[in-house]
Amino acid sequence: PASILDSSIVWSCTAGNVKFVGLNKDKGRTVLVHGNAATEAGKLSVTVPYVSPSPTIDFRIKEITPIKLYVGIVADNTGSNPVITPSSVNTIIGQMNGIWAQACRRFDLQGSIHIISNSLFKAIDSETRETNLLAQLNGFNGGTGLELYFSSNCTYRACLGISRHGHGAIAYVQNNNHLWNTAAHELGHSQGLSGNIDY
Repeated sequence: PASILDSSIVWSCTAGNVKFVGLNKDKGRTVLVHGNAATEAGKLSVTVPYVSPSPTIDFRIKEITPIKLYVGIVADNTGSNPVITPSSVNTIIGQMNGIWAQACRRFDLQGSIHIISNSLFKAIDSETRETNLLAQLNGFNGGTGLELYFSSNCTYRACLGISRHGHGAIAYVQNNNHLWNTAAHELGHSQGLSGNIDY
């Protein structure tokens, strides 16, 4: 009931190894916990006034699954003027991994970043060009892992990215203030997750 204050609801970890994070740490009706990277089982207990015995929750920390990621950046025909700087890729991957950690997955950059020297792919102005760029996916990874390409923009339809199931994704850079979010979203599709709306 509302008469029980959040400050009087106290959580503890009675088995396993997790830490309470967030604003109220171990107090309140809702708490946020972080576990170790290692797989392990554990138990949480919550003390609530007038409730006996204290309710418990059994949990298991899942191990992070690494996914090999190969990255390509579209540039002009001479390999100059890439749509993003190669130095920004690690930051983008780190931000994506912050999202995918919730699903116990992590993208690991493999090898060097590939510069795709084809100015035709810098502005995707037709379905044919988009299809041709998608067909380039799976060109670097030898059949292992996923590929992520960064291209300039898509002008023939409104979208920020596109994916190819089992191969990888393309994130369009222009007018995209959340490039990492787009890349994480499209890589979800490439792993077989469907969207809940039709783009």
